[in-house]
Amino acid sequence: MNNKLYSNKEKNYLLSELSNSENKETIESLKILKNDKDSYKYYYSLSNESKKSFKEAIEKYNFTAKQLTEFNNSIDKSDSTSKNQSIVKYLINSNFSDEQICYLYEKNGYSSTEKLRSITNSNISIKSYLDLQSRIRDIKGNIDLENKEEGKTISGSKKKKVLKEINETNGFSKEQKLLIAYLEGYSISTGDFIGYSKDSSRKIVFDYVNNLKLSINEKREILDKAGYKMYKNGRIGW
Repeated sequence: MNNKLYSNKEKNYLLSELSNSENKETIESLKILKNDKDSYKYYYSLSNESKKSFKEAIEKYNFTAKQLTEFNNSIDKSDSTSKNQSIVKYLINSNFSDEQICYLYEKNGYSSTEKLRSITNSNISIKSYLDLQSRIRDIKGNIDLENKEEGKTISGSKKKKVLKEINETNGFSKEQKLLIAYLEGYSISTGDFIGYSKDSSRKIVFDYVNNLKLSINEKREILDKAGYKMYKNGRIGW
């Protein structure tokens, strides 16, 4: 389409003939691909809905077409069993912003937007968090071999393994480790983290979140996701 034998009007006509009625392409609409051959090839392999998402990601999250193309081509080569690991490895080694990383991780179905927003708003390194997720994602509880019910797991054994991984992860402060445990849906009992009781853990995280430079609503959202009680009068408890 860059052939100088064609005028812009002729090029737009040819593009419209190649487009469907819902997604009319023009020279202007394709400028977003920055004349990158691989991006054109990838873009035209997509469904109409995926083309729309591709453009929206560029416009909303400030990706380049080349960045998205390289990411998707890399991930598409992974088999389904190793896809999560491939995505995590790619994102951890990338120069993407936290917002871009959250978008790509959520888009591939590995976490909710709300949880990732709570993580980034809490000053927790998103790359360290994703590395942790890759390690705890497939953790299972220990099988109770003495129980007659086949396949029954020992109560609390999965929680113990997950909390151990969180506690041993470098790059998180003690407050962040406790907060992550809550955001993963675990309650903290006395003894789960050495030196912290159930109440002291809740207070430490409560104070940590309240000292963040966030709006009241953003703080409440984090604490709500972390399992704190939200009262109608605005009070927060546990």
